[in-house]
Amino acid sequence: MKHKRTIKHHNNIRVGRPTKYNKEMLPNVEKYAKLSLTNKEIALLLSNDTLKIKATDIDSWMRRIPEFADAIKKGRAKAKKSVISSLYNTALQGNVTAIIFWLCNRYPQEWSNVNRIEQTSKIDINAKVETKKISLDLFSVINQIGVEKAKEILEGKGKLENKKEKECQGG
Repeated sequence: MKHKRTIKHHNNIRVGRPTKYNKEMLPNVEKYAKLSLTNKEIALLLSNDTLKIKATDIDSWMRRIPEFADAIKKGRAKAKKSVISSLYNTALQGNVTAIIFWLCNRYPQEWSNVNRIEQTSKIDINAKVETKKISLDLFSVINQIGVEKAKEILEGKGKLENKKEKECQGG
């Protein structure tokens, strides 16, 4: 069944050309979305000699046709789940880069790549401002606690104790 693009005329007569959308596209749409393809790439794959689909068609169908939007969302959710699982497994195998990425994104308060800046001001005639940088080097922290401890933290079995932050806080 094809959806028809409808424009209501002043006397309630529907006019406009039929849409290119067809329900038979849905399995392929979900499969293409699972491959993390863009809307433009999906449009190209759905096109053929007689049917030319553009990225704007995909955008429009996502807004207007719930089942089409659901197929895209389901496919992209499967891709996301697969990547997350792969990253997690790579981290558990001891890949330091994967461990750092996981910790930085899963626990941003404790494991951030952002330099923390403590700013103090002295007020004098020239109004000079002094700044002191405090940075947390994740590679050195993982080297301090070891890959095994980082694995425990990833698995939720270990407690995170950051000596550098304690030292900075005077503890």
